[in-house]
Amino acid sequence: MFRIIFVLAILCSYWGLHNPATAQVPVWAFGALPEIDDAAVSPDGETIALLENIKDETVVRFFDLKTGEQSRGIKVGGVKARTLRWANNDRILLLVSQTQTLDTVAGKKTYEFFRYASVSKSKNDVTYLLARGDVAFFLGAGEILHMLPDEPNHILMAKHDPNFSKQRSQAQSRIGTSRSDSSTSATLNVYRVSLKTGLGKSVVDGNEDTSDWIADQSGTPVLRIDFSDRTNVKSIHKLAEKKKYVEVTRFDTDDTENIFIEGFAGDQRAIATSRVGKNTVGAYYFDLTTAQLSDPIFTHDTYDLSTLTINNGAILSFSYVGDTPQTVYLDKDREALENRLSAALKGARVSVISQSDSHDISIIKATYTDRPPVYYLYERESRALSLLGETYPRLNESNSGKRRKFDYQNADGFLIPGYLTLPPGTSTPENLPLIVLPHGGPESRDNLEFDWWAAAYASRGFAVYQPNFRGSSGYGNRFRRAGWGQWGRKMQDDISDGVRKLIADGIANADRICIVGASYGGYAALAGATLTPELYKCTVSVNGVSDLNIMIGSEASSGGNVGFWQRRIGSRFTDADQMASVSPARLVQNVRAPIMLVHGKDDTVVPYAQSRIMRQNLEKAGKDVTMIDLDGEDHWLSGAATRQRMLQESTAFIEKHIGQK
Repeated sequence: MFRIIFVLAILCSYWGLHNPATAQVPVWAFGALPEIDDAAVSPDGETIALLENIKDETVVRFFDLKTGEQSRGIKVGGVKARTLRWANNDRILLLVSQTQTLDTVAGKKTYEFFRYASVSKSKNDVTYLLARGDVAFFLGAGEILHMLPDEPNHILMAKHDPNFSKQRSQAQSRIGTSRSDSSTSATLNVYRVSLKTGLGKSVVDGNEDTSDWIADQSGTPVLRIDFSDRTNVKSIHKLAEKKKYVEVTRFDTDDTENIFIEGFAGDQRAIATSRVGKNTVGAYYFDLTTAQLSDPIFTHDTYDLSTLTINNGAILSFSYVGDTPQTVYLDKDREALENRLSAALKGARVSVISQSDSHDISIIKATYTDRPPVYYLYERESRALSLLGETYPRLNESNSGKRRKFDYQNADGFLIPGYLTLPPGTSTPENLPLIVLPHGGPESRDNLEFDWWAAAYASRGFAVYQPNFRGSSGYGNRFRRAGWGQWGRKMQDDISDGVRKLIADGIANADRICIVGASYGGYAALAGATLTPELYKCTVSVNGVSDLNIMIGSEASSGGNVGFWQRRIGSRFTDADQMASVSPARLVQNVRAPIMLVHGKDDTVVPYAQSRIMRQNLEKAGKDVTMIDLDGEDHWLSGAATRQRMLQESTAFIEKHIGQK
């Protein structure tokens, strides 16, 4: 027990002990990056690795659990750190990304490049994996297929490589073709990668249709998955004699038939997820001899399977998201541990996010509905649970508001789930100013867990409504597909009708409502301002889509998955008029209330031009519009300073229009 208390003392002395008061905290505090972004314990259980955000800098820090010593920290400069995991007892794998603008045939284009970095605890050095200059234009970091425990200084990875022969033939027929334009000329190949040098040795090559590889327990790539975006056909191939891969089956990737291979279980069986024959995604075994799915291993009548945890070919747990994430365990020891910890941490959902190989040391993440997550260290022998750190020490239940469910039945018979965050101290919500905050995606969803954006607005005295409109994911295929072709139509109706229900129930003040959103949520906010302008007194769109026709065209010109979006929105050729009729940039004459547009200049998902076009059209129409450029910011608001600026600017804008009179 002494050892863990000592570690805790070090952590607290470094971060500083916080005693959050019930007084209102600055709105920028909600937009800060979490003080702890990720944590993991080494395989031998002797070291904790933390991904920390300190004074606008991200660092990787190591803590020795035996001696209590801490490293000075390795700064993650110039890149955005995403996740970490241990590769062996000395090195962690850090997923990072960086935004770059390149000259292409079509002009300057901005890309988000992802890479894995190998970070050494003993040497404090950083090595990027498979980061040769000739593959710089491939955006992905590659996929970790196997940790190769018998080779502790190597891992197995799949990475896209350029197909030089095809590039040369293209260059002969298309003047000026550069590698950054030849994203289709690639094969997904498997490498044995050195964690020390970052270099890879070829194991097996894929082809231009290869989309995934699956390794067995020994680290041998035993399954190759191919997908043709020309035919929408997927095929599964298994390793046979003489290192050849033979086709097991092929099928159309329509939602009712698609099968996703998640792992290899041995005995000619793969672990798969699918919704074949059912409304919700479930887990199955896939027989590699007969090409048939087993009876379901796990399904839920209402919710899709969201996460499948596999270790050495064995399924440990299934997770789905109801109002909060839920886990069903096959590993009874893990289930018993999390149940004990949940009993100790009242009101928390407890997850073991990292364990030593012996399971003696665990990192625990506790999540809540009304306060930010907290990390703990658990020692099995002593059953000691110690605070490792809070993600947002200044925020708690008393200054972040109270979250509750708000569901209603729409006119088409769908139950529209939603969540309402009430201002701190509000026991009976009545006649409150309301901010409507639809999620992005749109095939995504909100849940009841703590939300920094909603909490920030609630702390200023606003109720915040987050509806999971039709088209949201997680609720089964019928609910998701009910949103196809319904941008600006029934999807928007679900948001509007939820607002009207809040007004009818006396919760919201009809004269004090604004709509705010990011990405698809930004589109929904602008659609609210142009399609139902009578509902809203102001609008804030963050990285939002404003013109659907231009969006689909941009996807086509950049080599994006146009078919995916055409199924969900429409064809820019055959459905152009319908798309234009729900494109806010073409409906600015309907706008009645002020609009704020916020956009990251480095957004690689929704081009910055979408907000620029909206601003220009609003200005031409003589409407009240404010534009906030976030220099150096991406689509996901990854930077603390820009995220905080977005909150401060939008909060001031909203308070001006629906705040206290």
